[in-house]
Amino acid sequence: MKICYVLATASMLTLAFCTQEALARDRDITVTTPNGTYTKSVEAGCAGGTCSRSSTLTGRNGGTITHAGECDAGWRLYSCSGTVTGPDGNSVSRHTIGRRYF
Repeated sequence: MKICYVLATASMLTLAFCTQEALARDRDITVTTPNGTYTKSVEAGCAGGTCSRSSTLTGRNGGTITHAGECDAGWRLYSCSGTVTGPDGNSVSRHTIGRRYF
């Protein structure tokens, strides 16, 4: 649930801000094809200005690919990072910092 507040000061400056309650989502998906069964499990949630997501994809031969990442949003900047790990154990990470335009 999103809760918003509006503050007005004597100088006629109006400030508005919103808070977000903790939010979590989980989802499991299984697909069966003539070539085998594939399963994907996803967990995501937000709390206190930080959102995170992790997922695991399991292929027909039991190999897995995992992804984990999170984003933090500040007043003018955001920062996101994540890592993907393949079935052989090799991984790649990425970190992004950007400016919020609104």
